[in-house]
Amino acid sequence: MTEVFINKASGKVAAQKPLYRGGGGMQETTLHISSFQENYANVMATVDMVRQHKSDAPIILTVSPVALAWTFQGADVVTANTEGRSVLRAVLGQACRERENVHYLPSFELVTYGGLTRSYEEGLAARKEVGRRRHR
Repeated sequence: MTEVFINKASGKVAAQKPLYRGGGGMQETTLHISSFQENYANVMATVDMVRQHKSDAPIILTVSPVALAWTFQGADVVTANTEGRSVLRAVLGQACRERENVHYLPSFELVTYGGLTRSYEEGLAARKEVGRRRHR
């Protein structure tokens, strides 16, 4: 998510608005829209951390296909969702280009561009055909 809340005293980031589901902290936090640079630095630090422990591990990155239900930045929720996902997708594309054995799983694209049924239609049809051939 690019829309996060920062605790003013600790600097720690939370992905949910304070008071969400009856919690507290409204006065202690501030809304922050994280940038490409911030997200890029976080993703690369995570990739580097994994590499310290398992240098040859394949790493799969993805953008969640679950849309924002609301926004706190005063913009239309569809606009905020699209901007946030676009920033994150660009970050992951850059990370995949810069690091070996780092890959992107297009879960966001599969859902956004046609839904799961349409996205998997050809693959499911091919699997059914292979299954039919095996059982003949």
